[in-house]
Amino acid sequence: MKFNKKLVLQIVVLIVGLALIISGVIKIVGGLKGSTTPEVINKFNEIYDLGGQIGDEMKTTGALLNGISAKEQAKDYAGAVKDTSTAILGIDNVISEFNVLNIKISEFKKILRNISDSAVKQSGLKLVGLLEQRNATSLDLINNTKQFVILSKTYYEELAAGKTEVKIDETQANSLIQKITQADKTLLILTPQVNTATQDFAKTANFQLKTK
Repeated sequence: MKFNKKLVLQIVVLIVGLALIISGVIKIVGGLKGSTTPEVINKFNEIYDLGGQIGDEMKTTGALLNGISAKEQAKDYAGAVKDTSTAILGIDNVISEFNVLNIKISEFKKILRNISDSAVKQSGLKLVGLLEQRNATSLDLINNTKQFVILSKTYYEELAAGKTEVKIDETQANSLIQKITQADKTLLILTPQVNTATQDFAKTANFQLKTK
């Protein structure tokens, strides 16, 4: 099985979809109830700023993978190897940043638990729970994408070495795509829930949100 245009497009669409889902597009710019602290605002903004950085890196990775079909058609297998290698490095960096993001969310949870206003605390913890689910699903998608790109990299390395009858393990490739697709479907369900929880938290805490 070749790493053909259809497979590339499917992976790219899902990666770009994740980039749009995870991107931080809002921040708290004003408003503060007496029961909360600036620490809440700062940590919230850190979380969404880092989400924006992750989203930008995912878009870059998607663009790299999107160009692989053209390189295969041109038989530029060395170029395809280079791009898949770069994509893997990019994915590794995204995984590391997701881990940092999870730490920030854990810190946010600790801050929220110390808030005296029960309504603000409950609303904030609901948001945190959804962010944790979204990140876990995102990491699942990213890790399986990495395995798929590694599979394709091996394929192009063999072609670049002049080997003939080179194939990708179709069973493994399809299994990875199914897992990636399922994670994407879960993210599509979680995304509006996260957005609603974000707006509800801002309203409850009397925060003003601004789209970047």
